[in-house]
Amino acid sequence: MSGPPVTDSEASSASSADPRRPARWKRTAAATAAVASTLGVAAGVAGIAGTLQPHRAPEL
Repeated sequence: MSGPPVTDSEASSASSADPRRPARWKRTAAATAAVASTLGVAAGVAGIAGTLQPHRAPEL
């Protein structure tokens, strides 16, 4: 690598604008996980509900 050495202040200013704000990809990943888990629970409930047969008389 050629060029002048990078100081600590230059390196920190080049990384992220505000370290207190989470990155956009973190919010996107959290939203994706929330949607996926909700769909998973809904699919599970639908699968269980699909096995119930309320129109049939219970067998003795």
